[in-house]
Amino acid sequence: MPTKMKEIRLAVIGCIHVPFTDLEALDWAVEEIRREKPTHLIVNGDLLDCSGISKHGTEAKHSLEDEIWEGGEVLKRLRQNVPRSCQLIFREGNHEQRIKREAGFVSTYFRSMLTDWKSKHAEWGRWQPGEYEKTRKGVTLIGPFAVHHGHRSGGNSDDLEAVEMAGILGRRGIVCVRSHTHRVIECDRAMRSSTVPEDRLWRANTGTFADISQMPYAKQVGSVAWGAGVFFGNVSGGYWTARVARPPQRVRVA
Repeated sequence: MPTKMKEIRLAVIGCIHVPFTDLEALDWAVEEIRREKPTHLIVNGDLLDCSGISKHGTEAKHSLEDEIWEGGEVLKRLRQNVPRSCQLIFREGNHEQRIKREAGFVSTYFRSMLTDWKSKHAEWGRWQPGEYEKTRKGVTLIGPFAVHHGHRSGGNSDDLEAVEMAGILGRRGIVCVRSHTHRVIECDRAMRSSTVPEDRLWRANTGTFADISQMPYAKQVGSVAWGAGVFFGNVSGGYWTARVARPPQRVRVA
């Protein structure tokens, strides 16, 4: 029997990679989220590319401050298109984690700039933060939906991390929602462990909103399977439903 839960309308978007963002895809996502009128909205890590502090001098033509400001503008736009009562959550990804690593090796002044983002754009202060960890602290659990940025990158990593997250949370009957790999994965059952019944564990992936043509390193990491998606999870009347929406394909007529 399904467990009765408070009504939930969750939207999850991740890997926007400011400033290398596909603005057309982001426009589509904002409109989809606006229509859904979510009760919870999660930006699931890698909002910033953080190439502004890359050790590779030719990788970025912008500063980290530019990224923090533009990221704040993206958050502001998202907030302005959801109900005022919507709970806003920003979870760090591995790219934001780069900032914390760098902060340990710089002056007090620069460390303040790296860590106090709301001093650069007030919008950051409106969002509840979530850290990038492979622990319970690294997961936002809303009803049956367990949202975390992701750590693994292999072809079956969504299934494997679903099993791992179920173990970390100590519960079944959850939907593990990731980003990280940039590959959109529809919401479906995870079937990679004999210890987890396939009808009690699901997984999904929101892909990326990065513009491959702008990213200096995209070709190096293999971007053929990348795509954009927004996860929508609803709970109503004791049942949950979930889907990953994708922008329509636009192909030039031959």
